Amino acid sequence: MAHRFPLLQSTTTDQRWFWGLTVAALGLWLIGVGGMPLRDWDEGTYGLLAREMVRSHDWLHLSIFGQPFWLKPPLAIWLMALGYGLGGGDALGSPGLEFSLRAPLAIASALGVPLLYCLGRELFRDQRQALYPAVVYLTLLPVVRHGRLAMLDGIVNTAMILLFLCLFKAQKRPPWAVGIGLCLGAIALTKGILVLAIWGIAGLYILLSQRWELFRNPYAWLGLFLGIAIAGAWYIVQYHTYGPDFLTVHFGAQGFDRLGDAVEGNDGPVWYYLLEIVKYGWPWLVFFPIGVKQAGQQWQSWGLFALLGFSLFLAVVSGMGTKLPWYLFPCYPFLAVILGGYFATVQRPSRGYGYFFAFLTMVAIAGGIYLAVADPQLPLLITAVCATLTFGFVARALFRESGRDRIVFTLAIGLYFSLASLFCSQAWVWEVNEQFPVRAIGAIVQAQTPPDAVIYMSHPDGRPSFDFYSDRPLIPADLPTLQAQHATHFLLVDTATRDAIAPATELATADGFHLLAPQGDQ
Repeated sequence: MAHRFPLLQSTTTDQRWFWGLTVAALGLWLIGVGGMPLRDWDEGTYGLLAREMVRSHDWLHLSIFGQPFWLKPPLAIWLMALGYGLGGGDALGSPGLEFSLRAPLAIASALGVPLLYCLGRELFRDQRQALYPAVVYLTLLPVVRHGRLAMLDGIVNTAMILLFLCLFKAQKRPPWAVGIGLCLGAIALTKGILVLAIWGIAGLYILLSQRWELFRNPYAWLGLFLGIAIAGAWYIVQYHTYGPDFLTVHFGAQGFDRLGDAVEGNDGPVWYYLLEIVKYGWPWLVFFPIGVKQAGQQWQSWGLFALLGFSLFLAVVSGMGTKLPWYLFPCYPFLAVILGGYFATVQRPSRGYGYFFAFLTMVAIAGGIYLAVADPQLPLLITAVCATLTFGFVARALFRESGRDRIVFTLAIGLYFSLASLFCSQAWVWEVNEQFPVRAIGAIVQAQTPPDAVIYMSHPDGRPSFDFYSDRPLIPADLPTLQAQHATHFLLVDTATRDAIAPATELATADGFHLLAPQGDQ
């Protein structure tokens, strides 16, 4: 008999699936993760915070270039700072800089896959059924791509999955209830008031599923106390240092203001997040309508959990004034359970789905031809080939009325390798390609200016990634301001502005930008 494994029920097969999913998730989340520069805005900002934390040795107060940063709690920044310090990122031109910042959060995000399998073992009857949500979650494009970035949301999802796993396990093993409060504390230390929404969903599920024993479980109260105490301690330190202004900014500008207002112009219609799911949930999304129907029929088991979590969180974020794609992230584990639940309750998917995958095969072929002409990167061409073969084989299996296992695992394996090849390309962080590159420009700024320099630039908008790679604050300014500051400050300007400012001493140039020395140094 296999020895007991605390996260599972637990057999040797369970352990093999758990560790197999762990290795597969880590491989997909980490392949090529350092190959692209940090994007604006969040990645650049969090990179600045992590670097300053390492340099200042102050792990309690967040700051950027010496100025307090009050918008986010520190848990994700702690992990990034650990990676940055261990990776030697503070050395000029250090290799693996982006990897050292992204990898800790990518690992935390990837662990959601095996944990979702463990949760599936609590929701479904057997091991194979528990696998379906995990492999769907493993191969959902928005889950993997966003979880690989230096962002906060992957940690939140992993903590939320572990929270519900603890909730289910506490029914038979009361000490597991400690984890519920600790996970809530971790979420609070990652994204602040988001914990209220997740706490509310968990509480409503407890009530609707009539798990009254949790209210009598002393471990549940102990965990809740510990979670509040740990997160609360950090907030008390901030209040003691900064006073009520910290609370006003942290819970106002970064929290409750976003419920009713479109902060920084990030607005959208109430159906914004439905469109996000429709845009990026394919091809698994084709099974969603029947999955919802199956969840309704399985209301007494996994259906309540999946539908309640998905619909409530979707309603919460859809009702917010501020709309950003990653606010949807906690919906994806519930979506994976709905999709996985469809396969868990049918023996053979409908033959009609074959036409959809035949259509996707044609789309993949057309996409591959387009990429071969417009952007002939080998990894992208491999992605197109993998997608074409995957959709073609799935369509063939559906037309032949093959069993669900063959269809699910053919689709999952094909998507896995398609995503892996995408992440080896220069396209997976597509936002970086929307503006001018910053690495080379940042390198000349670091090499040619003193560490305490404040630099004015002709680009009209601030870019945290620009500040990160320059390791200097870059202040946007118009031409009169640049001319006035030229006497005492370095300027980073485009060619037209350089010609307007002349005469000037040019120190270096990169990607269309010119670094000018202060006029007083000439």
